[in-house]
Amino acid sequence: MRIRKLDANGDMVFGKNAQSFWINAVDGVAQLCVSRLNLIGGSWWYDTTAGMFWQPYVVGMRTAYTRDAAVKACILATQGVNGIAQYSSALNRDTRAFTLNAMISTTYSVGPLTAEINAAAGII
Repeated sequence: MRIRKLDANGDMVFGKNAQSFWINAVDGVAQLCVSRLNLIGGSWWYDTTAGMFWQPYVVGMRTAYTRDAAVKACILATQGVNGIAQYSSALNRDTRAFTLNAMISTTYSVGPLTAEINAAAGII
């Protein structure tokens, strides 16, 4: 699997030849997971089933029992992910920030997945 790297601002990295890509690496799969979580479900015209449906499962009222299952399902549906070894999450309703830390098992190895989704990004 070959995935173009993103820089700290979320922009694609160009001009570094093979160093611009994650090639068969767990970091590339983790980047795909974060990209899927940042895509609001139903907002991509090409595939309205892609992305994470934050509103009914994570952000709404009484979502304590559905939030983690929905996030895990989104991660497990990502290409290259075989399983989730560890998972923890936190939702701060005051700042509207959702933070997750996980260890994912991929086709290539086991590695960390860290994501912070917040209202400033317009996601939740």
